[in-house]
Amino acid sequence: KGRRFATPNSLFLLSKVGLESPVQGQAADIEVEVRQMLRESAIVDAALAKNTGQPLERIQRDLRRNFYLSPEKAVEYGLVDRVLVPAGGKSEKLHGGRDPWSGVVTKPRVAFGEFADPDQPRTAV
Repeated sequence: KGRRFATPNSLFLLSKVGLESPVQGQAADIEVEVRQMLRESAIVDAALAKNTGQPLERIQRDLRRNFYLSPEKAVEYGLVDRVLVPAGGKSEKLHGGRDPWSGVVTKPRVAFGEFADPDQPRTAV
């Protein structure tokens, strides 16, 4: 905990484990597969309950159907710790020298002996 992050445009989907592939065959084979699916589902439910702090009953109720969460709801639910938001002005500094459509650098060329970024710390003597 403490290092679980989400981006503002992320979307979380929680769903039951083991329902991805159909089960076919004899009744005994199907029984074995179903028991294994239920075992795996119980392990995942317990892990989600432990990691989110939600009661096991709520996890089981929420996972009956596909359960979608926005980043803010995921924080409330306990799935992530924080939504990462870009720092103000940093994106302009990173993308300010490129054309937003073509990606071509629009900054003027820097001659030999000139510093491209005047704010860059000087390490060479």
